[in-house]
Amino acid sequence: METYGGGQGAKFNQDGMDGVHVNMTNTMNTPVEVIEMNYPLRVDRYALITDTGGPGEFRGGTGLAREITVLEDATVSLSTERNIVKPWGMQGGLPGQSSRCFIKIPGGKREEIPGKVTREVPGGTTIILETAGGGGFGKPSGRNPAAVRQDVKNGLVSSTAALEDYGFN
Repeated sequence: METYGGGQGAKFNQDGMDGVHVNMTNTMNTPVEVIEMNYPLRVDRYALITDTGGPGEFRGGTGLAREITVLEDATVSLSTERNIVKPWGMQGGLPGQSSRCFIKIPGGKREEIPGKVTREVPGGTTIILETAGGGGFGKPSGRNPAAVRQDVKNGLVSSTAALEDYGFN
């Protein structure tokens, strides 16, 4: 069993951690190289997702994206959470982005799929998993502009979101 981390909710005095296993015990984060050596899978992307942490005086942690191409016909099972209800913010903080799952069959379009599904897929299919970001704490207008600037520099917050959510250029 493999689980993917997401964004931790912000605390009253600090940002949530980005892309971590929050209260997930006895599970692993298998290195990409091990997955690719032992299974007919190719990991095309494993990265933090911009703008998934809930805005707040303290920002929620950002979620993770994993794109995996299945190299042979296979059965894929997903069991994800926070696909419908977004991780809530506290004390004026805004919610984080919900989890999302997508599939792209060879020759087809990318389509969103339920978070809990078992499905046969042909080789060449790409599965895209985006984990939820954590909720923010405190009103976004109270965030230190230097922290917003650093978030933009680090790719955690887009310049568009910096302006829309924090009023920062």
